[in-house]
Amino acid sequence: MAQLLRQAIRRLVRAIQRGQLLNAEAHLVTTGIYRSVRHPIYLGWCLVASGIALLTGSSLALTDTALTAACYRARARYEERLLSARYPDYAEYLRSSSRLFPACTEPT
Repeated sequence: MAQLLRQAIRRLVRAIQRGQLLNAEAHLVTTGIYRSVRHPIYLGWCLVASGIALLTGSSLALTDTALTAACYRARARYEERLLSARYPDYAEYLRSSSRLFPACTEPT
């Protein structure tokens, strides 16, 4: 399991270093689920990991969940720095949405 985690982290780091995060023709999407959450896919994977941990009752799965969430949080922060530099409207979007978990109230 530890070896698998190390491989996953290495692949994530390589993808970030290669700049595979931004497409030249991409545009900023702030509608639909992105209105409330900036990284809904990361949220989904965190929820999957949490569900597995709950179903198995395994402390190893719980540890994996925490590591998964930490890795996605770090990647999200990195991506947000890139997106802030690319899109002038991103600062407003940061104020009106949540990174991973939707707020209990409507964004203003």
